[in-house]
Amino acid sequence: MKMFDELIALKQLAEFCPLPVLVIDNVGNIQKLNAAFLKESTLSASLNSDELLGKPYKVISDLLGLDYDKTLVIRALKGEIIRKYYIEAEGKVWLANAFLIKDEIGASMGVACFFEDITESEKVQRNMAQLDRLKLVGKMAAGVAHEIRNPMTVVKGYLQFLNNKLDKGMQERFSIILMELQRVETIITGFLSMASNKVMDLSLRDLNDIIQEIFPLVYSDAMKHDIEIMLDLERGLPNTLLNDKEIKQLILNLVRNGIEAMCKHGQLTIKTKHRDSDIEMFIADSGCGIPEELQDRIFEPFFTTKDDGTGLGLSVCTSIVLRHRGKIYIQSEVGVGTMVTITLPIVVRESRE
Repeated sequence: MKMFDELIALKQLAEFCPLPVLVIDNVGNIQKLNAAFLKESTLSASLNSDELLGKPYKVISDLLGLDYDKTLVIRALKGEIIRKYYIEAEGKVWLANAFLIKDEIGASMGVACFFEDITESEKVQRNMAQLDRLKLVGKMAAGVAHEIRNPMTVVKGYLQFLNNKLDKGMQERFSIILMELQRVETIITGFLSMASNKVMDLSLRDLNDIIQEIFPLVYSDAMKHDIEIMLDLERGLPNTLLNDKEIKQLILNLVRNGIEAMCKHGQLTIKTKHRDSDIEMFIADSGCGIPEELQDRIFEPFFTTKDDGTGLGLSVCTSIVLRHRGKIYIQSEVGVGTMVTITLPIVVRESRE
């Protein structure tokens, strides 16, 4: 009688539990599955819990296309300990726990299985890992970039001097060397831009004014590639603490990415908006778009889809935004275009941080 009451209590717990729960008896028949389990397993469209109660668990495994003997529930029924089992399915990440239900003398009465959706926490962990990588790159930059740049500047200066004294044939060869040195210099500059201990010189500025200041350069780049560029700047944008140089670099990097994605005859839009305690900047293009499977990686240092890219451009953008205590998001669709959203907090007082 006591075990019967405990089983009833377990079923009631499963009914009200927000996590997906499945309970089977010791011969593999379904004793309980709650609404959360039906919803997350996509069975709710065709079946309800009453139709499944008392039926073999194999009905569910077959409907879901699973190997019956390899499912967690059956493995637990056979005595395997299932604790915090990691599962990826249908774009979600789950932690599963399955345990034997035993009577007073220790005999098996069945199995209860609980599933926890940890998709969002996994995303947070990936973002934290990305920040750690950015900090590592920043430390590397702070330690070695200046030591590399100084001799590079000397070598580049002497090559430019010698280049002017050589015949045309040798000048072409020297130009290749100078181009490669320029590429190395670009990488070093990217390292320095991501330095985590970089001192920020902030001042109260209107983001629209910074955009207007750099617009002639942006417009010139767009015209070279036959790209139409549009400004949609909200009037009366509140001032906030910004670093002019870094915000201009941020805009240039994102605009040039957009231009490269469009190649010819596209449209690029720069938009600003005031929302609550934040200022938002949107940079959208009508380019080729980014495949969904790559969108989580595009801000990683050294990740690039370009043949001649360094993979530091968007990492530099991320570092700039983080130093301004902001956030950066991306929305993209292949064949339609990409929109990058920058959110910056409205801060009106200097901080020692």
